[in-house]
Amino acid sequence: MPFGITSAQKVLHKRIHEAFEDIEGVETDIDDILVWGKNTKEHDERLRKVLNRCRKINVTLNEKKLSFQQRENYLSWTQANPGWSSTRQRKSKSHQGNATREDKMGVERLLGTVNYMAIFIPNLSTISEPIRKLLKKDNQFVWEHEQAKSFEEIKKLL
Repeated sequence: MPFGITSAQKVLHKRIHEAFEDIEGVETDIDDILVWGKNTKEHDERLRKVLNRCRKINVTLNEKKLSFQQRENYLSWTQANPGWSSTRQRKSKSHQGNATREDKMGVERLLGTVNYMAIFIPNLSTISEPIRKLLKKDNQFVWEHEQAKSFEEIKKLL
């Protein structure tokens, strides 16, 4: 696929997903392939299937990016029994000390981080609305008490 096509990432994700969807214990995320099992034997059998499939469909894996038998830290998630249930503590703590945002780019970074954690924050859209208002074209960017209150609530929830 030519460089610069905006749908390239979606197409890649779909193709990778389709290539491995029939193998139990395999999850894909864009170009990441996550193999899991209840024990080492099950994991290794599934990994062998994935590697054979890669060979069959001519998918080349970057040796420097491979990680085997990892028990945690996939996309900043920590494995807990059963399944992936929490983010790494240091990631969420690092955002609690952020200063009040002073420009649109800072607000976009903040909301990007917060949206990544959205599955852990009930009613996020309601809580973050005062901050999201700053990004609307017809609004002047002015950080006021309403935004500060929303920001503090988000920090507390993170």
